[in-house]
Amino acid sequence: MGLFFEICVVSVCVVLLAVTGLLFYGWLLRPRGEAYPVWTVIFAYGDGEGLEQRIRWLLWRRGIGPCCDPILLLDVGLTEQGRQLSLQLARRWPVLLEWAADAPEE
Repeated sequence: MGLFFEICVVSVCVVLLAVTGLLFYGWLLRPRGEAYPVWTVIFAYGDGEGLEQRIRWLLWRRGIGPCCDPILLLDVGLTEQGRQLSLQLARRWPVLLEWAADAPEE
């Protein structure tokens, strides 16, 4: 019974240490102030393969703290299928903005 109890306590301590480390990491790297806004730019090309995974990863990082900036999806050669995917992603997550690299300047 003693060995089982020690294993349980050590397991709980390891999990708590990992969660504390992750939260501290997020707190430590979170930008402070609004003097210079930071943007995350994703260059999208082709059919948009891996695009959703990258955006989900950035949103996960945003959830734990170190990343709180808006995401800019820059179209640098998306096919029609990739463009449709990027529009769907931009509708799904409001933090995601889309911009075509060859768009006319206003």
